[in-house]
Amino acid sequence: MLEQYRSGRIDTLEVVFPRFINTLIQKTLTVRVLPILDLQEMIDTLDLKKDHKHVEDLEDNREIKFEPSAPEILEKLPDLFIKEQLYQFIVSAKASEHSARRVAMKNASDNASKLVDSLILKYNKARQAAITQEIVEISAAAASD
Repeated sequence: MLEQYRSGRIDTLEVVFPRFINTLIQKTLTVRVLPILDLQEMIDTLDLKKDHKHVEDLEDNREIKFEPSAPEILEKLPDLFIKEQLYQFIVSAKASEHSARRVAMKNASDNASKLVDSLILKYNKARQAAITQEIVEISAAAASD
C-alpha cells in the first residue's frame, strides 16, 4: 500500500473497522491512514479525548538521543506507524468479532435452555394426561363390573 501511495496509484487510504468499546458496543469507524493525519485529527477521529490529554498538554522537554540517526529513524517511522495502525485496526476488529460471537452464543444457550424447559413442561403435561386417562379407564372398567 505504501508503495502504491508513493507511486501515486492511490492518493488516500481509508480503513473501515469496528472499534471495540465494550462487550455490547462496537462503533464502526472510518479512519484515513494515508496521508497520515496530524495528532489532533487522529485524537478527534478515534475519539480519544476522554482517554488522553490534548495535543497542547503533550509537550515534553526531555532531550532524546537517536540511534541510528534521526533522519534514518524518520525515514522508517511512517512505515512502522502505518503497520502499527493497521495492526490495531485488526486487533479491534477481532475483539469486536469475538465479543459478538460470545454474546450470540450466550443468547443461543439461553434460548436453548428456555426451549428445553418448555419441552419438559409439555412432556410432563402429556405424561400426566396419559396417566389420568389410564386411571379413568381403569376406574370406569371397575365400576362397570
